[in-house]
Amino acid sequence: MDNGEYELTKEEAQGLALECLTTRWPGKQWRLREREVLDRAFGWVFSTEVTTEDTPMEQDRCVPPGLVLVNKRSGQVVATSRQHTPVRFAKEYEVLLSRSHAAARNWCSTVLDFPGVGLPGIAEEGRRMGLEDISRGPTSR
Repeated sequence: MDNGEYELTKEEAQGLALECLTTRWPGKQWRLREREVLDRAFGWVFSTEVTTEDTPMEQDRCVPPGLVLVNKRSGQVVATSRQHTPVRFAKEYEVLLSRSHAAARNWCSTVLDFPGVGLPGIAEEGRRMGLEDISRGPTSR
């Protein structure tokens, strides 16, 4: 997906979120709670539920994500199993997104070997914060 050319609709974002969740955690049935959607400038935060035959699933050894967000411009899908509120999850993502945009504007600095400069540091910080990129890869629109 090329920035500026196309933005996902909310319905497309829901489909993409479900596709990525199912790919990342096969064998589970996912639902997005229709009434628990947070609209943000970057896209949406959806509350998730793992189900089996229309009933909530008992938690097994891995904790499934309770929230997933979709960036409407890039198609990036990020999940978290930490006990974030949707607003806090969105704000943490927005901080990292802002840092990513700043690093992209200063891309010539990223070829230098300075600690904390460049995208790998941002990705690692996101993982420490409990954010997991479950995107299926570049989208073609």
